Amino acid sequence: MDTVYSTQRSAGVDQFVGFSNAIRARFLPIELRRLGGGEFHSEIRQQVAARVTFTRIACDPVAVTCSSALAVTLPKSDYLLRLQVDGHSALSQFGHEVVLEPGEFTILDPAAPYTISNRNGAVQCFLVGMAREFIDERLHDGTQFCALRYRADYGSGRVAFSLMSALAEEASALGGAEVEQAMRSAIMLLGPELLRRAGGTQPPGKRSRGMLRHRVEAYIEANLVDPLLTPRRIAEAHGISVRSLFKLFEDSGPTLAETIRERRLRRCFDDLLDRARCGETITSIAFANGFSDAAHFSRSFRNRFGCAPKSVRDQPSAQPALVLRERMTSAAAEASRNARQVKRGSHRSS
Repeated sequence: MDTVYSTQRSAGVDQFVGFSNAIRARFLPIELRRLGGGEFHSEIRQQVAARVTFTRIACDPVAVTCSSALAVTLPKSDYLLRLQVDGHSALSQFGHEVVLEPGEFTILDPAAPYTISNRNGAVQCFLVGMAREFIDERLHDGTQFCALRYRADYGSGRVAFSLMSALAEEASALGGAEVEQAMRSAIMLLGPELLRRAGGTQPPGKRSRGMLRHRVEAYIEANLVDPLLTPRRIAEAHGISVRSLFKLFEDSGPTLAETIRERRLRRCFDDLLDRARCGETITSIAFANGFSDAAHFSRSFRNRFGCAPKSVRDQPSAQPALVLRERMTSAAAEASRNARQVKRGSHRSS
């Protein structure tokens, strides 16, 4: 990771001013207030890969505030994972208050009001910023997991943050698509820990359904390459009926079939941009991701992204897969809306 700011380069009052400016420039125009006097020591190290940002911060006591007035002006585009490496930090958001100890982490929504402070001494933390879809696509609404305390010193949490730490150090040697795919794997690993802790604030029925749905989605993700990934097989693997499986996906979000198709299409999209797979045919990539009919794949891909698979393969390699995929998705949705408006207009005129 690159060191982007250190108070070793400044002295006196400029130390905190420089730290504040560096934080605002790399995150958001939040309010920072120093707690204490004398020398102010801090260091910021950061690495950016596609739409994932890794940051390590060490600093003396400060108070951070994102006010309601500021929050309404901010884009709702990211979530922030904050791992406490050393020291203690108090955080509040969405009516929750938590004190993080070393080895614990939480999630913050940077576009909603929050406070952070470390009044009792210096801290070190590891921050991972990512597009909201990394969490929402698996857990539906990431805000329900914000400002709660989770463990990262054992089990799946430890494995997930070990992966993120390695990505932070090696991001410059990896492609954006590789980092994004690895981050999706890390979030999948964190899923059970998030659901266990957040589930304590929900009714037992909703809690157990949320954990079951996460296990089902993790199973789907691990078996996308299988063209025979049927509802019956998924239900049998989880000891439930097919009817119960369908009901699990009726509550909110896409249906079971839509979930499987969407994830297969995303994988195909990213693989088409992967220069390491440029020697493979489009059909072989489709079949490697669970499609069994080339014509059906082509139609589904065009309906989803508004273009043929070959158009994606011909895109410049410098564009991160996630950014390009979202841009094409937005363009396809806009074209669909325009087509519907034209159709409604022709009906009125006739």
